Amino acid sequence: MTGNVRLTAEEAATLPTILRTVSGSEVHGTGLPGGDVDHLGFAVESRDDVLGVGSSPESWSFRTAWARAVDEGSEARSRHGDLDLMVYPARKWARLALGGNPTVLTPLFVGEEWIVSVDEFGLALRENRHRLMSKTLVRKFLGYSAAQIERMQGLRSNRVSRPELVSEHGFDTKFAGHTLRLAYQGLMAASTGTIPMPLEAPMAQFILDVRQGKYSADEVAEGYQGIVGQAESALAASELPDKPDDRWLAEWLSEVQLATWARSGDDAGRSAELVARGRVGRRS
Repeated sequence: MTGNVRLTAEEAATLPTILRTVSGSEVHGTGLPGGDVDHLGFAVESRDDVLGVGSSPESWSFRTAWARAVDEGSEARSRHGDLDLMVYPARKWARLALGGNPTVLTPLFVGEEWIVSVDEFGLALRENRHRLMSKTLVRKFLGYSAAQIERMQGLRSNRVSRPELVSEHGFDTKFAGHTLRLAYQGLMAASTGTIPMPLEAPMAQFILDVRQGKYSADEVAEGYQGIVGQAESALAASELPDKPDDRWLAEWLSEVQLATWARSGDDAGRSAELVARGRVGRRS
């Protein structure tokens, strides 16, 4: 696979997208006013990229902030109302989902009001999301959160992307909120067999308070350890399977690819990449 391919909004619209949803803090109930809008989706690649000698990208992306980058002379940070879109090729999305990646699973669990676009295969996937729940997923959630709490505590190298929050509160409070959210969703996955979106009100409020600097870094770490302790106990008693149902997902993936090629042509998924690279003209 090649790296990420940047698209314009028009090019992104040509992708044969299976499912696309809002994916930022607001779907978890932990968003603060003034943020940007994150979308996440996955789309079918061309037949040649899947079965032949072609090479699909790692991902496609579009950001409205890029339009400002030229004027500002640098890579512009997103502002209030900006759209940040990430779309994965369906095969890569499936591999990440089977590995328990928390981010790519978001579109399966958000409320219907957060769905931007979905076809019949995306609906079938959401209806069968329980097939991807496993102890592997829980461990991945807890593993990601452990790495993040270590970065927050300075035990791992951490590139500071929000220096204004560190200056005001002594640590990146948005990052701390993500850490707590991952640990809590790991706990809920182990104890209930699903990933809550949005979070239950008390936990969502705790994270909102953390993001607004109402707790110290030590208090965040203490709260995190309490959640992890509960999650580990829930995991030990969990009836979740050890691994997700990879056979079902493989069959689903084959079905959606064949149906999309039959409906949209063998080059479905490639046109946007080629347009973005200037190798073919834009669709009229």
